[in-house]
Amino acid sequence: WGSSTDVANAAASRFGARKFDNTPHQFNIAGTPVELYFSPSDRTTSQIIRTLNMATSSINVALLSFTRSDIANVLLSKKKGGVKIHALADVRDASWSVFDTLKAGGVDVRVKGFSGGLLHHKYAIVDANDKNLAAAVITGSHNWSSNAENSNNENTLIIKSNRIANLYLQEFSSRYTEAGGTDILLGVSRVGNEVPTSFSISQNYPNPFNPTTAISFQLSADSRVLLTVYDLLGREVATLVNREMAAGTYRVSFDGTKLSSGVYIYTFTAGGFSESKKMVLLR
Repeated sequence: WGSSTDVANAAASRFGARKFDNTPHQFNIAGTPVELYFSPSDRTTSQIIRTLNMATSSINVALLSFTRSDIANVLLSKKKGGVKIHALADVRDASWSVFDTLKAGGVDVRVKGFSGGLLHHKYAIVDANDKNLAAAVITGSHNWSSNAENSNNENTLIIKSNRIANLYLQEFSSRYTEAGGTDILLGVSRVGNEVPTSFSISQNYPNPFNPTTAISFQLSADSRVLLTVYDLLGREVATLVNREMAAGTYRVSFDGTKLSSGVYIYTFTAGGFSESKKMVLLR
């Protein structure tokens, strides 16, 4: 501000690129580690990239504006490495160039599903889909753009909390479903610590269901797991799991809110084992 009055002193003020990196960055709030970065002085994009690179399972992104190709390249690299990525955007406009690049790379990118107003979100959720992983949330006023990085005065928080990440994930799941997404988002839970003696997939419960049901499966060894839901015409309607997993017993929820009543097939493949079962969505 550069002044002790309510009128800024332009010669002494520190806005935009004139700011110094004098913001404390590390906090502990009631046991929760929180990082704070204030662009442009704090090189916030590098902190966003560092946090995204921590992901081993999932990244869910909701952004008003996304124009940074360096961040997009990180997401594409993670996608190729087996990390499940979803992205939500406001409207299809000039800022969609990066989203188009992500879509071309196989990332699930969707436009907001509600009418009126902006999807003014600016957050990413890292590894919140798996309760066994350390999750994080990137949030604040910082769009993933060069203006935010180099000239605007924007705050960014990186919150390392599974509970807060799950709260954000629930919000993201609602917006994602609203935008027409059917892929499972709310995660896979490990059940117990014993290692099973075989690979298996259980019948979903409840069955019939409306609108959610749970599917349990067992892994007798570390394996890449693929659990996919199809309709009776063989069209894929959801991929519930597609990643490397440690041996153990797991439970995953399936939400059929956007689907019509009828019979669906879920197919489980892991460690050379494959099995399909039927489930009934009954409105």
